[in-house]
Amino acid sequence: MNRIKKTLISELVALLYPIIASYGMAGTVIMPLSIHTMPLYFFRPAGIMPFMTIMYRTSGFCIRHGETWVFTGPSGCGKTTLARSIASTAENATYIGFEAQEALLNEERERDETDFINQIDPGRSVGDYLHGLPGRTPDSVTRALSLFGLWELKDQGIKYLSTGEMRKVLLAAAVIEEKEVLVLDDPYTSLDEQTRRYLSHTFTDLKNSGKTLVFFVNRLSEIPDYATHAALLHNGTAVLAGDTSVLHSPLFSQLYHLHTRIPDTLPGMKGSKDRLDPEKPLICLSDIHVSYHDRDSGVKEVFRNFSFRVMEGEHWKITGPNGVGKSTLLSLITGDHPQCYANDVKIFGISRGSGESIWDIKKDIGIVSSALQFDYRVRSSVTGTIISGFYDSIGMYTRHSPGQEALAREWLALLGMENQACLPFPGLSFGQKRLVLIARAMVKQPRLLILDEPCQGIDPGNRELVLQLIDIIASKGGATVLYVTHHQEDRVPSIKNHLALTREVCIR
Repeated sequence: MNRIKKTLISELVALLYPIIASYGMAGTVIMPLSIHTMPLYFFRPAGIMPFMTIMYRTSGFCIRHGETWVFTGPSGCGKTTLARSIASTAENATYIGFEAQEALLNEERERDETDFINQIDPGRSVGDYLHGLPGRTPDSVTRALSLFGLWELKDQGIKYLSTGEMRKVLLAAAVIEEKEVLVLDDPYTSLDEQTRRYLSHTFTDLKNSGKTLVFFVNRLSEIPDYATHAALLHNGTAVLAGDTSVLHSPLFSQLYHLHTRIPDTLPGMKGSKDRLDPEKPLICLSDIHVSYHDRDSGVKEVFRNFSFRVMEGEHWKITGPNGVGKSTLLSLITGDHPQCYANDVKIFGISRGSGESIWDIKKDIGIVSSALQFDYRVRSSVTGTIISGFYDSIGMYTRHSPGQEALAREWLALLGMENQACLPFPGLSFGQKRLVLIARAMVKQPRLLILDEPCQGIDPGNRELVLQLIDIIASKGGATVLYVTHHQEDRVPSIKNHLALTREVCIR
């Protein structure tokens, strides 16, 4: 009976499709298109017929074989929800994005046997993972490693990869498995400029080879020139869809920048803190050595004879290619890297390993990073997540004060997220999570604010807001700011110093 019903539905949709498609694909569609309903039709015949049509409440759009679609919209509009829906519906498709990276990391955590083997379990290497994929061949793995520049990472454990490096591994896996449809959720984020340029050429080659590419982007500058169709999503609805001319419509410009809000001051900002000894650096790393075991060479060095000093009130932008050691440097400062205790690291004038409590150090540090976002998996409310910044905890385990809750709600109002205050944090979009973690880092007015790609996954309106927030806290808030970015356009005027990490700078 179910089989008969499915056949009847397919026949009905096939009859209605020419009418709907001629309306929906003729140009710009301005009628709301709900993206939260279940797809009714999926078909992939040969020739020019569509391989997938997603039907919506009032109309629909169709993605045809060989087309390149671009979906964009503000944080929380439903980009990732739609991306996963397309990837799970289309034949021979794969989803590549933050959630895929998180799933792979969780899989590595579940496989970790450190507690049973009395040593650190390095986990699967990149090579092991790629060679274990269905349908792989030695030649296909070799080509993928070369295509994405992964040879140097072949023997490195997946769980030790940077966010950008892991993104390249997932793309390599899609090529090895010969996926026809690549659903790319913010594919350039966390990648350095050279890798973004290289990856752009790779996507062009994949498109020319007949692959169907579906991009979900936050930065309009990342829309490929060869895109054939575009759609703007807003509040779970596709408010514009059609050929790429929709990108130049007045309505697109109006809707896309709805969320820009520039604050005059920060919630709870009390001005500069009392400074520590002005003669002593806030951060002092001297002749740092950091390395890890490599299966081929035995030892791979990240830092050798590396030194870095930051005086209180100095603000630094930190840049460098993927894998050069930016995240390692930040983890040495925060105390999250195990080798920080084997090195000469002083934070706030206190040497690591001198008997200090890690919480005594972290109470004056606010941090935003992909690692924290991946680790923050407890089912805390959005308000509770911000309040947890006062306690440097993941989740809430103590009673908070009414003043702390009021301050958290002020931050939510500033971010335009008042309606999400009571929602569970894990249910937010990636961009919304990043905004909440920024508020969590800033809420306690830290002496040191560490921002590892804070604009990652955020739409242009909110990105402008975040950059303004960083500028205000650097110029008026009293915190010393370390700011990591891959994008030259994400400038913060108050940050004057620049540490450009290269292999030659890290290893001397």
